[in-house]
Amino acid sequence: MPEKKTVLTWGVKAQLDFEGKKKYRRASQMTSKILGAEFPATVAKTVASLQHHTSLAATKSAGPAVDCIFVAITLSQPLPTQNSGPVQLQLRSPVYSLRDEDRVCLILEKLAEDSNTKERIRKTFAGRIRVIDGEIFKDTMKSKQKLSNFVSGYDLFFCDAKYYAQMTMPVREFLGRKGKCPFPLSGEETDLEQKLAEAMLHTYLTIRGSGRFEYKAARTSEKSAAGNVVDSVLQAIPHILLAAAGKRTTIETIMIKTPDSIELPIYKRPYEENAAA
Repeated sequence: MPEKKTVLTWGVKAQLDFEGKKKYRRASQMTSKILGAEFPATVAKTVASLQHHTSLAATKSAGPAVDCIFVAITLSQPLPTQNSGPVQLQLRSPVYSLRDEDRVCLILEKLAEDSNTKERIRKTFAGRIRVIDGEIFKDTMKSKQKLSNFVSGYDLFFCDAKYYAQMTMPVREFLGRKGKCPFPLSGEETDLEQKLAEAMLHTYLTIRGSGRFEYKAARTSEKSAAGNVVDSVLQAIPHILLAAAGKRTTIETIMIKTPDSIELPIYKRPYEENAAA
């Protein structure tokens, strides 16, 4: 009897179905074995180097330093396109905030004429989250150039679950390549403020048909930066391995960087393993 195919689902509380959770646990064990016991210590040293770099850059610049740390995971083979979608990664401290540099957009399927959702969210989040009607976004999606211009103005996208289900796969893949695929929030309009507040405590990885994945993992200004990187990688890699859907692929490198630094390695596939592949 053929093995039941794992179905990846996307939501705030549960990202995998029951069968998928068992496979995720096995993938997590495999991830720990791949990275090795020294991985946290390696991350701590490398993050400290980035923190020092950012500190030096801040002393030479009149403006505030850009302190974001990004993780880049490279695979030996690109993933297939099925099971594409955004994955939520839990962090020790938030990497996104409602500061000016973190631009957030919420897309809702259809705002009722008498809805006060926009006003509620504007007041709750001091106008830092833009709420747009899904019908307006559908018009934007008709042109790749308009869509590209629109998404470049935001760092993080959320939408309600109904609207996410209506998005076509080509649109999801297009947004995924830009790292801007909206994360769906379950629930009703009346509790969106709480859902958004919870969602802003996480970071997001877009699973797609690619051999390289990047996401924002930490801030150099936070004491928990190294912990954020370690935790997010340990969560991200099992999702990537599951999305491989049986295709032979493995982790080649894991790099971290800030916007103005070179990429620094925190994991490289052992030479012996490369030679045998």
